[in-house]
Amino acid sequence: MLINVACIILSAVLYAHALILWPFSWAIFIFLIPLFHVAQQHKLSFAYGLLWGFVFYVIHLLSIIHWVSDTYSYGILLGLSFAAYLALTPAVWFWGTNRLLLSPYIWPVSFFFYFLMHCKLQCLIFPSGYEYWLSLPMISFATTGWGVSCLYWLGSYGSLVLIVIINFLVYTFVAQRALHSLLATIIALIFLILGLWHIKPISIRPSWLNQLGYVSPTHIHGNSVHDKAFSMREQLARCANSNVDTILMPESTLKIPLNQYPEVLAWWSQACPQRIILGAHRQESSGSLFNSLFIIKDGLIVDTYDKNHPMPFIEFVPPSASKLPLKNSLFKEKEEFSFGNKEHSLLLASQKFTTQICSDFYMTHNNHLYPIVLFLNDYYSIPYSPSLFWHGALYKAVTSKKGLLYVGHYGANWVSMEGEFYSMMS
Repeated sequence: MLINVACIILSAVLYAHALILWPFSWAIFIFLIPLFHVAQQHKLSFAYGLLWGFVFYVIHLLSIIHWVSDTYSYGILLGLSFAAYLALTPAVWFWGTNRLLLSPYIWPVSFFFYFLMHCKLQCLIFPSGYEYWLSLPMISFATTGWGVSCLYWLGSYGSLVLIVIINFLVYTFVAQRALHSLLATIIALIFLILGLWHIKPISIRPSWLNQLGYVSPTHIHGNSVHDKAFSMREQLARCANSNVDTILMPESTLKIPLNQYPEVLAWWSQACPQRIILGAHRQESSGSLFNSLFIIKDGLIVDTYDKNHPMPFIEFVPPSASKLPLKNSLFKEKEEFSFGNKEHSLLLASQKFTTQICSDFYMTHNNHLYPIVLFLNDYYSIPYSPSLFWHGALYKAVTSKKGLLYVGHYGANWVSMEGEFYSMMS
């Protein structure tokens, strides 16, 4: 039993680290092997599925759990409970497959369909309209150049097929001690990857990117609202004489209801004539609070976009959790954001983009006509989440074949459909 438990934990740890750390990217080709070992003994049960999912999601959502633990009185309990809640999906799936076991070959098929239907299954857990795809194994391919080549040529589904098949072949050859076959498989995989990498086209930096500027919130200092606004004015003034026509800043650049500070907008317009687009809060006269994007020109707010899909438990309490008897005790510190109700697009340097803010992108099914301009708050004390967000954006830029404009706290880049990325002027 202890060996099986160790196999379950090892699989989850390899899986989680393969999604963010390029030195562990190769682990995506072996992370299922410990599960195959347990499965062939007919022992892959509900409990093992729950353990596998729990260990994976605790590591995978480490930054989020850390944030929740600092925000709520019982935050660490809430964070771990959320990880256990997400683990119910693999637990039920593994239990069901084990009950229907007809052949040893059913497990690779089961794992393939589990990941294929992964996002749809989570619709049973998340609020309506939400699905979480950042835990897909194909994200690991975005951590390396060779992996990006696989995504470019094989796409999302083809990459998943490759991952599952290689895991099963390696397990089979190791179990049969067929070392020659194992070595041949590894060599064939290396040649395949190198071949795809060699023939992938190389993109060039788009000329329109030179018309966009960027200011990082990490350069903004001060304690009060006006101190931060003045510090931001100094940063904007550096762009005043440049050739850029629009300056972009990410989600939560300022965590204030910016529409209630017209004097701040006037300061900025005096220092910088360009159009400014940045993330801040917006509060209506009714008291409703939104996580918003402001488009500012000549000291006036000319347009706004309110996030359509706030982050569950962080920006709002889902209806299912609102019914808990201890809701007031668990979430008493929470100031909830309201939902936006409209789609939005931006024209940047004569290029049209679909506007999205953080969880609009990472927790929904994205199928838009135009490339996405993504504004997000990737500023976390634990660097796990920024890496995961970046790799997720790179994955979508390549598999969508549209590219993506990424605006975070640490930098802003155009990510081409070939997986190349180019920084904006800052």
